[in-house]
Amino acid sequence: MSSISLPIAIVGGSGKGQLKVEGTVLVYSRKTWFFESTLLIPVESARMSEHPRFHKDLSALAVLIPVITIVLALALVLCAKGANIERLNREVLIVVSATAIFVIVLLELWLLFGYVMSFLFTKNSICLTFGDGNMQIEFWKTKKVARLMDSFEKVIREKQTRIQESMLKPSTEVFEIYNVNHIRSSILLSCFLCIPSLSLHVPVLLFLGLIPIGWHVFKSLRLLKHPKEYRKAVRRYRRKDWDGAILHLKSLLERAPEYVPAKLLLIEIYVRAERFNEALQMAGNIPDEYLDDSNALYLEIWRWKRVHLRRKEPMSDVEDQHCL
Repeated sequence: MSSISLPIAIVGGSGKGQLKVEGTVLVYSRKTWFFESTLLIPVESARMSEHPRFHKDLSALAVLIPVITIVLALALVLCAKGANIERLNREVLIVVSATAIFVIVLLELWLLFGYVMSFLFTKNSICLTFGDGNMQIEFWKTKKVARLMDSFEKVIREKQTRIQESMLKPSTEVFEIYNVNHIRSSILLSCFLCIPSLSLHVPVLLFLGLIPIGWHVFKSLRLLKHPKEYRKAVRRYRRKDWDGAILHLKSLLERAPEYVPAKLLLIEIYVRAERFNEALQMAGNIPDEYLDDSNALYLEIWRWKRVHLRRKEPMSDVEDQHCL
């Protein structure tokens, strides 16, 4: 399946983003160091508008850096005066401190220059509004985006016209696929929580950094109440090894056919692997006492299957001419 893609830089965000048109679905994907997110947006609900704006991140840094510089300089001066160290070590400390402050000052001058340039040459951003109008993605209109934007918008307008002619009620429902690297997120949060201890020189506050790691260990230990095959399936699921996870769960269900957690996880994996017929069949095997959950699962699977079919719709002539 071919697609049209637009690489984007999110306003106020980190990591790289990408917009794609696949069939009649607009796919927004974003990846950072500790999570991946994908939004599946019905193309008929997408609206794009362009806005001039200043670089807020740059202005925040330009204001924050002088404060950090002053605090650091005062701390180093007080340390050099109050420390009971030899003359040679004191001189080394002063040289290192002066070098660090000099580098920070150069960085500040560079940021201030960029801040002034952002006022003289205002950057434009593109705001993508979708769903019921209360969800949006804003990204910078870079040279590469500007070069591809006309073709991208032309494809979207063509898709919207075709949808309006073929559907009685356009869809506004947005689907999200969200994957978190729990180990990396715990490490990042732990480092952040250790800052008070390091800045205030209070070692006892280091226990704050242990909270995210302890919570991660606690959630891992909770898996011990499940059978071994289930735990292996969860690990493979986190690595997106759908086939391996399915094999472990099928093996578990052969031994314990009424184990509901395995059935529910297997349904979720079938949906992620785009094996919707098998997911529907498994949803029909949920015990009667979970009838409400089973009906909700049926509806959810059919919704995911529909958006999957919309992504697989053939390319139009407009897309073939402007494939990026």
